[in-house]
Amino acid sequence: MFQYSALGWKDIPQVVNLWNSCPELDPIDHHKLAAVLFSNENYSAENTLGAWDCGNLAGFIFGMRRRYPYLDRGLESEKAWVLCQATAPEYRRRGIGTQLLNRLENQWAAQGVSHITLSAFSPYYFSPGLESSNSEARAFFERQGYTCGAPAYWMEMDLSHFTIPAPVAELKQAKLALGYSYIPFSWEYTLPLLDFAKANFSTGWQQHIRQAILSGRAPQTLSLCLYKDTIAGYLQRQMDGDPCRLGPFGVAPDHRNGGVGTVLVWEMFQSMYKSGLNYVYFQSTDQPGRRFYERQGMTVTRTFYHYEKIGCNAI
Repeated sequence: MFQYSALGWKDIPQVVNLWNSCPELDPIDHHKLAAVLFSNENYSAENTLGAWDCGNLAGFIFGMRRRYPYLDRGLESEKAWVLCQATAPEYRRRGIGTQLLNRLENQWAAQGVSHITLSAFSPYYFSPGLESSNSEARAFFERQGYTCGAPAYWMEMDLSHFTIPAPVAELKQAKLALGYSYIPFSWEYTLPLLDFAKANFSTGWQQHIRQAILSGRAPQTLSLCLYKDTIAGYLQRQMDGDPCRLGPFGVAPDHRNGGVGTVLVWEMFQSMYKSGLNYVYFQSTDQPGRRFYERQGMTVTRTFYHYEKIGCNAI
């Protein structure tokens, strides 16, 4: 008979060991677990449950609800997120995963939750969704009433033999002649960049810009495109501490489809290469983003799917 209870700090070594015993999950360490889950201001022990067999952790589920308003999104009190769920391989097909998920869903339903999303909690998550190759997890959640949504693409590119293509160099010269300029972030653009992000992009992007500014890394990890001293686009990297991770990235609507973003991306590639980085990846982008990055030479190496459940009732 399995015992179910909230996870505590003494359980972290068992959580890490169980996680890393699951071949379908990317390996994790204590720092990653602390950064994404325990240090999040919205963390609550009641939303992290474990299944125990005579003191051995057999499975876990990490849930999240907002305890504090998230900028202009507010509390999103009707929403909850399952950041990750796993059962040790030797304990599978014994009902543990169903019990963990149902217990958390019942708890949330009693609190007024009507919309649950898998994985993609803003601003930080372990993965953007369920990986396409993880057929067991996808079938499990579909049996529990979760609906498969849009794909998210993980894309990569080798920078070890970097060179700017001649068409990109020519495009940059054409944009410069029209009044555009491409510069690393400098501190006088702090407020204009935050206003630019607020006017054009999601709350999560604003948060990532703020984190880069607060950490002091913005001049090294943010690139700007200006049009006559007004910000037309920006590109960021290292938003979770990984210097090779690209994004977020965006161009103002009035400046799209003319090559502004193409030059901005290659400026970032060049900056990364000069900093000694030989690899770049984008963890999650949609279908239009995929087409854009493929034109820049990046390739899809992994595909994830968004899953959600709407209309959650206690059972």
